[in-house]
Amino acid sequence: MSESAVGRVVVCRVGAERFALPITSVREIVAAPELTRIPGVSPAIRGVANVRGTLVTAVSGRLLLGSSGTEAGDWLLVLTMRD
Repeated sequence: MSESAVGRVVVCRVGAERFALPITSVREIVAAPELTRIPGVSPAIRGVANVRGTLVTAVSGRLLLGSSGTEAGDWLLVLTMRD
């Protein structure tokens, strides 16, 4: 990531809460794709999606934060996992 990205953030919303994530942690933001459910996993795991040929796990921010509501969002925020 370039030096100009240092300190920049992506602001997203989960329910009524807003969060700022470092731009260096965000791989991309895509329109919510079709998800394939995984039997037997936590309800917080919404499923997996094919994003440009890579399978990514879609997680419900609302359920992780203890909020109610099961509706899916319009966007999928794809994060980069490091270490």
